[in-house]
Amino acid sequence: MFWLSASDNPYADNRQILVPYSDSMKAVLKRGGQEAASRPSGYTMAAGAFGNGNGGAISGNLIVAANTESNSDYIRNVKAAGLPVHPVRFPAALPETFIKFQTRLKDLVFEPFGGSLTTAAVAEALDRRWVASECMLEYVRGGQLRFPSAKAA
Repeated sequence: MFWLSASDNPYADNRQILVPYSDSMKAVLKRGGQEAASRPSGYTMAAGAFGNGNGGAISGNLIVAANTESNSDYIRNVKAAGLPVHPVRFPAALPETFIKFQTRLKDLVFEPFGGSLTTAAVAEALDRRWVASECMLEYVRGGQLRFPSAKAA
């Protein structure tokens, strides 16, 4: 993944990709936070630390998303049109995470390796503008089927 920005201070907001709190964190919040304690590192945690809910936890560095698509609308439509199914599609959760994290509504998302236009479809569903490029015309034609209400330019 590449993250390109025209700014020295690019937008990123991890509040847009929070995950549900674990059961243990829910218990901490219910108690009103942690008890005061000294850590082996020398850090002293104040009473009530981590007592404010923020709507969820910051997600980890690993995006867990199954790539087991075998009978999606994309595959059915591409096959019905007599076009080749792109062989290396990735799950929509991958671009969805980065689009939510690094863009705002109406921002522009560019996919330099458009493939089956998964990123484009996710960007559009999230109300972002998008541009994609792909060197295989057959894959672009198949990807267009993700946008049945689009009008040809």
